Amino acid sequence: MGVLEPLEPGEYFRRTVLSALPDIEAMELVKRFFAVGRVLVGTSNPLGIFLAGCVSAWLSGKCMPHAGQIALLRRSATVVAH
Repeated sequence: MGVLEPLEPGEYFRRTVLSALPDIEAMELVKRFFAVGRVLVGTSNPLGIFLAGCVSAWLSGKCMPHAGQIALLRRSATVVAH
């Protein structure tokens, strides 16, 4: 039995999201989201890209998270940024 290599930061999140999708079109859309997010956000961490998208949607008024979700997003964004 071989030794497993550690995953890059956020890779487990990316794999989990992709494995939950119903079809190849959805997978391609999410892969494109992460590719574009890598350029726009300036990180290759899929979790950081996702959180930046959440914050952007929230700031634009397209969603209204609860106070607990806002605190979680702020803590998560701080962890990802460092």
